[in-house]
Amino acid sequence: MKNFLGSIQELEVGNLDDELFLETSYEIEDRSTVLNGAEPENILFAKKVVCSVCEFEFGNIIQKTKKAKLVDIDADLRPIYDVIDSVAYDLISCPKCGYTSSLSMFNKIREKEKNRYLENTEGKYVQPEEEIEEEIDVDVEVDVDVEVDVEVEEEKKQEKKLAYTYKEAIDRYKLAIYSNYAKGGTSGERAFYFMKLAWLYRSLERRSEEYFLLDQAYEGFLIAFNEESFPIMGNDEPTFKLVLGEISRRLNRIDDSKRWIGSLLTDRSINERVRKRAEDIKEILMVDVKKKK
Repeated sequence: MKNFLGSIQELEVGNLDDELFLETSYEIEDRSTVLNGAEPENILFAKKVVCSVCEFEFGNIIQKTKKAKLVDIDADLRPIYDVIDSVAYDLISCPKCGYTSSLSMFNKIREKEKNRYLENTEGKYVQPEEEIEEEIDVDVEVDVDVEVDVEVEEEKKQEKKLAYTYKEAIDRYKLAIYSNYAKGGTSGERAFYFMKLAWLYRSLERRSEEYFLLDQAYEGFLIAFNEESFPIMGNDEPTFKLVLGEISRRLNRIDDSKRWIGSLLTDRSINERVRKRAEDIKEILMVDVKKKK
């Protein structure tokens, strides 16, 4: 897996189509996940993080609060902002050992999972030396009004590294999926990474990759729904059903989608936000069914 973070090789990852899963990102143009001409330093900053696995200290790029406007939300809850693809910044990835997880889960790895991760990745994660040597400054919000006492070339390098390209964002999610398998993580956590990786491909209008990954996510969500306790990755059961209903609709699993959405609309205890979204999906479903006739 040749990418800016290094390489995890020969790790068993279930029944994934390796060629599709590993290679497609390298055909993607080097587009920034900061959009519409926005300046990265106005909406992103690097925060100091200590790796939960190897204790290496590094800078992880995160999105500043209230610096981007939420303009829409897809039916499967993908957020759409005006100046940034925020999905690209929902992970923490250690540049030394490769361990990658969501912002909320990174520090929650258990000792047993840590040991299993290290055992499964020993000798398989290759970290290019320059990635450690060129780590960006951490714990400082980059502000255009703050003078930074560095050379111009170094400042340009720091600014360039502040925003991820889609290649980099996609590779980080692949590392999150690998990390989940390597540590023996839950299906629910892994499914969310598949879904968010699908969202990045949706942003690039790469439908075959998107649907392949949504299918992986859906199968993982089904396992999680039947075997794990709520909340799952911060989502309660109604929200989880909503996501399942929309993903199954996108995958043309109409009967599944009807079942998930129907269970929500007959539940008097769900909140109005979820009910409204379920009703919207039902309307789209009705159109989909008419098209098939």
